[in-house]
Amino acid sequence: MKLSTVPLDYGSLGAAAAHRQQHLITNISTVAQAGAHLWLASDEGFSVERLSWDGRRYGKAASYDLSFYFPLPKGDKEIDIEALSIDRDRLWIAGSHSLVRPKPDPDALSQDFLKDLAIIARRPRRYLIGRLALSDGGGKILSPPDGRAPCLPFEKAGNSLTHALGTDRHLSSFMGLPDKENGLDIEGLAAKGDALFLGLRGPVIRGHAVILQIALEDAKSGLKLACIGARRAPYRKFFLDLGGLGIRDLTMESEDLIIIAGPTMGLTGPWAVWRWKKALGARREGLVDSDALKLVSGLDFAGPERPEGITRFLHPDGRRGWLVVYDGPAKSRVKKGIYRADFFS
Repeated sequence: MKLSTVPLDYGSLGAAAAHRQQHLITNISTVAQAGAHLWLASDEGFSVERLSWDGRRYGKAASYDLSFYFPLPKGDKEIDIEALSIDRDRLWIAGSHSLVRPKPDPDALSQDFLKDLAIIARRPRRYLIGRLALSDGGGKILSPPDGRAPCLPFEKAGNSLTHALGTDRHLSSFMGLPDKENGLDIEGLAAKGDALFLGLRGPVIRGHAVILQIALEDAKSGLKLACIGARRAPYRKFFLDLGGLGIRDLTMESEDLIIIAGPTMGLTGPWAVWRWKKALGARREGLVDSDALKLVSGLDFAGPERPEGITRFLHPDGRRGWLVVYDGPAKSRVKKGIYRADFFS
């Protein structure tokens, strides 16, 4: 049930970032709450934004360029940040890890259109999984002691996670496909303790969405995958019947995972919110029992907007629920630099 909207004042970024304001607002892909602060990111940017409650709205905005914290590869500035999660004093960040097929020019000559349609590009910065330390209260990113925040090292054509998935019996055949074409596309992240859950928009396999669970250990090079589960593999795989939809974001609520599900391709719907009960305690990988999955009543989405981010949310007035943000927001949602996110019970 929708209770109200929550104003997010991107105009408070100031004149220096005015040229980026509209770009950030129309491409919000994820949100996470830390006390009186919200952390957000754009899927076509290279930064994370922090907005703080000022008594009326979330404002006092600050933008953090991630190239100052992580050893990002050279190339396009865009990281395609799709997922944020806050656990204790840590902000976890994940890029999509996806390949992309550039959108052909619809006005191009037919032979040029077909040529462009055959291009599949790899963007090295998309292979980011890392963490940043937050100050007490969660309102600032702390400078790493050695100048670099820990992340999974960037490797040739990916990272250690994508290399491991390249030999997976279920996922390997999708690794060469672009996002929005059922290729690998990480869009959700939920962290709690040693567990990191990664929700995949794609692939959806025979109607089943995929969640990976990983654990990361500190290493000289930054972070490394730990072996987990009965197979002592670098990840666990879970398959969820979400009605043929992929995963667009995750948030942890106690031991449960709250899931926004939506189309794998670039369609406007359908959308839904699901609860995977006691996901944190799941030890046996494979098909998630239907009894553990619940379609959350009253939170089905319809319309042109695309719900892309969800976080467990404590409203400043004391009410509890979820905050949902949308990529490609309706014009009525944005006015004079203020974006209105939806607050649900």
